[in-house]
Amino acid sequence: VHPMNRKASFVGTPQKDGFFVDSFLGASLPLSISSVLPVISKMDSALFRHLLRFVVEYLKGRDLKEEAFAPPEGIDEPTFDTVTAALLLIVRKAVRARATQETIKMDLVNFKFPAAVATDIAAAINSSREAIEAQASTSMVTFPTLTDLQWRVDV
Repeated sequence: VHPMNRKASFVGTPQKDGFFVDSFLGASLPLSISSVLPVISKMDSALFRHLLRFVVEYLKGRDLKEEAFAPPEGIDEPTFDTVTAALLLIVRKAVRARATQETIKMDLVNFKFPAAVATDIAAAINSSREAIEAQASTSMVTFPTLTDLQWRVDV
């Protein structure tokens, strides 16, 4: 089949009028997430939930002990780092886009995430959204602003 004759694959949320709204992750899956997808699909659900809890607690600004940054049993350090980075990206983008729980779940399933994983991620984001947004607003870098100005005109 000629490449121009193939149907385009759209990733996003279908609307009633037939159009698609882009996913909260963008039109295509970031490489840091797509490379981790096979690992997440094979991962034990208890281990995955532990990593997701770690990421959510980190984004809430909780004071984590140094031991929390060590990979848990059953996962090596490079895998721990890549899965954690992918989960950080997913949670940050979902919170920034203010995506609903159903949108997050549907978009992740459209990107071939297992349904159980998509449900866990969407539920974790939904339950912790306010705390993550509050932490992000207090810790973001801001530029200096002028708060008070009194203009004096000498005649």
